[in-house]
Amino acid sequence: LVARRIHELSGRRGELVAVNCGAVGDSVLQSELFGHARGAFSGAERDRPGLVAAAEGGTLFLDEIGDASPQLQTALLRLLQDRVYRPVGSDRARESDARFIAATHQRLDPAVAEGRFRQDLLARLRRFVIAVPPLRERREDILPIARSYLAERLGPAVSLDRRLAVALLLHPWPDNVRGLVAVLDNAAMDAEGGRVGLTPRVVERLDDLARLAEVVPSSEATTAEAPADPERERFRKQRPDGPYLEQRLQALGGNVKELAAELGVSRNTLYRWFREAGLDPKSFR
Repeated sequence: LVARRIHELSGRRGELVAVNCGAVGDSVLQSELFGHARGAFSGAERDRPGLVAAAEGGTLFLDEIGDASPQLQTALLRLLQDRVYRPVGSDRARESDARFIAATHQRLDPAVAEGRFRQDLLARLRRFVIAVPPLRERREDILPIARSYLAERLGPAVSLDRRLAVALLLHPWPDNVRGLVAVLDNAAMDAEGGRVGLTPRVVERLDDLARLAEVVPSSEATTAEAPADPERERFRKQRPDGPYLEQRLQALGGNVKELAAELGVSRNTLYRWFREAGLDPKSFR
């Protein structure tokens, strides 16, 4: 989405062409990127432009650049460095007028240290960097995204039940916006009269994602951060801590069912959290 918005605002008249760097096989790499001339190899019955030519005057989006093979990294380095390429079987080099945007979910500095990614390519890619924080670190965006998406599906008069809103805000979102959209799709199926609530289907989906969050490590901070705000730090956690669970149990009179619905998890998950925090919900009734 960020790459597409940059392209739209650039004023470039060419297309936005996306390539998944992890899916480009080395055997077809040169032909896929740079195209080929007729007769360049067996089966090449006509000229083929390739992705770089398809992005001429536009943007070539190199998605998941961290998964690029060593051969692809070498090919991209030459392209970014000289802005020229040569189709397979052609004796004439061509200049590229494409804008290049790369994205990755990986940390590339450790990949360079381990020899999995080229330092010189990383230097070329780092001319301008836009850090896109995970959804759990920008929770102020969760409800606007949810309302916008549900309005597209159900109409502008859609409204979120308060319990669903709280569950969305507290969730760890290991799959980021994709995970949020998946939950909203489930919620939309159970919507009544434009009112979207925290139904059993939604609670089950949130619980599935919470289990995933427990095995997916959190991203490390890449830049210096402002002094921690206690409330924001609580929301950043992958799940509520013991003091928060104790506070909510006391406020709800030990009602486990209501707290599970508020947090958007199953009661089994909530009881497990109680055990790990050393809490007995019966003592709050």
